[in-house]
Amino acid sequence: MNNGDVTYDQYPASAQPYGTQSAGEPPVGEPYFGVGFGKSLKRFLAGYVKFDGRASRAEYWWSYLWMQIILLIPILIYVIGATVVAFSFSFQMAYASQMSPDMALQMLLGMLAWAIPLILVSLALTLPSYAIMWRRLHDAGFSGALALLSLVGLSIIPTIMCIMPTSPEALKYGPGAVPQQHPQYPPQYQGQYPQQYPPQQY
Repeated sequence: MNNGDVTYDQYPASAQPYGTQSAGEPPVGEPYFGVGFGKSLKRFLAGYVKFDGRASRAEYWWSYLWMQIILLIPILIYVIGATVVAFSFSFQMAYASQMSPDMALQMLLGMLAWAIPLILVSLALTLPSYAIMWRRLHDAGFSGALALLSLVGLSIIPTIMCIMPTSPEALKYGPGAVPQQHPQYPPQYQGQYPQQYPPQQY
């Protein structure tokens, strides 16, 4: 490598097919095109509160899948626990003429106790989920602040935007390869690491 600032391999544009990723790994905040399922979790956690920079579609959607898997565990715990509490109080009701306020309060507290793991995990995932969406919107050429639409029940809008491919306008949000607005032959790419060509399939 001739440039001491580059931390991963470089290849000339003519030697690397369009849509491929170099052998090295770009730092978090630069799009990693074609990142795998396992490595996406590492980058998701490393970018816990990183709202600047960009993220590829593969980074975002693999991270989204990881979040659903992580949330599934406390959801199952809550469903099982709440079911046990409900059955327990249904048996007590069978021997009582009516449910007293104390019994109702105990049942409510019992269900809330089982919800604590779900609440804690959800809170822990809030910041990184916004951070990865923020960076993905940047890579698609949009303002990351659009992720805040989810706070007013419009999460479908930034989610659809996250489907969009890498935009030529993404460079204003951080380094990384972008497609040219007017393609040339042989292909030329802009950005700090031009060997990273944004693939069409991610």
